[in-house]
Amino acid sequence: MLKVRPHILLTLAFLFVGATIASADYFPASRTRVPSARAGALGGRHAALADDLDSLFSNPAGFATAQEQLRIAELTLALRGPVFTIAGIAIEGMEGDFDEVLATDRVSNLVRDLDAGVNLAGPISFGYVGNGLGFGVFNESDIVMRNEGLTTIRFVVRERMIIAGGLGLQVPTGDALPGRLDAGFVLKGFIEGETSFAESLIELPDTISDAGPGLLMEEPFYLTSGIGADIGLLYTPVERLSFGLTAMNVYTPAVRYRYADVEAFMDNESPDGRETLMVPLELSAGVLYRPPLAFLERHVSDLKLMFDYRDAVDFLVQPENSENVLLKFSLGAELTLLRILALRAGFARGLPAAGLGVDFGKLRIDAAMFGTELSPEPGLRSVYNILLGLQFNW
Repeated sequence: MLKVRPHILLTLAFLFVGATIASADYFPASRTRVPSARAGALGGRHAALADDLDSLFSNPAGFATAQEQLRIAELTLALRGPVFTIAGIAIEGMEGDFDEVLATDRVSNLVRDLDAGVNLAGPISFGYVGNGLGFGVFNESDIVMRNEGLTTIRFVVRERMIIAGGLGLQVPTGDALPGRLDAGFVLKGFIEGETSFAESLIELPDTISDAGPGLLMEEPFYLTSGIGADIGLLYTPVERLSFGLTAMNVYTPAVRYRYADVEAFMDNESPDGRETLMVPLELSAGVLYRPPLAFLERHVSDLKLMFDYRDAVDFLVQPENSENVLLKFSLGAELTLLRILALRAGFARGLPAAGLGVDFGKLRIDAAMFGTELSPEPGLRSVYNILLGLQFNW
């Protein structure tokens, strides 16, 4: 009988997936998961941290050990880039001469490298994790502003729905491997509607003053849908130490349809175009350590320290968009006091992160501020983000 070694099968599978991805354009992986204020404060999601419903987007192997959690709803507001500066300019323009305000060097410098946005996750955020099972339904709304040339701003509006579910289980290892090994997978699907318009700084005041429901109705409308899978491993050799390995978007194809405008989509007209996309594979590894607290246990409930190396194979999956190695390292720390207050700090993509969370049982409030590097090199195009989250759990 012909025997095929496992590593040969894995190599062939990786080459097949890589060849498939290379033949398609990309859909950003960030738009296949929902934002998390807790993760933002910890320097992003960590492969070895999988203790709540967020395991759906961090490591599905965590379903096997996560405590039961039923989420009823969520509201998470994410602000990216100089949104407060933009709001200040808008207020200043409405109180005075808009044309004069837009003609200043301050506005010109802002538009030159503009990348700002507002994201609202929820209120649809229903899910469950526990007993080896995890699933959830989520919605998001996006408004993005970015420069298009020296004096033009493009406004992008998106609405997105994500459905994900999977299983996690303990892998029997006998005496071959000490400790506990868990494995898990998630099957997911998403659908996103997008439209946009571009306006020059000169015409922007008139556009704002005449803004109404029909502003976006005559612009092209894009509908993108996709399905995919994530897999993960979580190995705990001793109680306080865990290692995580995840392959997110192992195979996640998507299709984008273009319609002449929103009305054409609503009238069920045939699309003008069709494009095949692929969400790129993200292979990440991480470690989590919970040091003993000794005499501090009376006031300090828990301490988690995390270190990750993310998106390790981007140079193979999408070499034209590969990033500097320094942007792949991330650190995170979470200190829980009296089982209620969580103080968090992190470092990811060459920029710091910080935040806190308050757990009232049925209600959890989280806040975070962290940096994001938009360029493939450290420090070339950095923006800061603010996240405020309310989670209603049962």
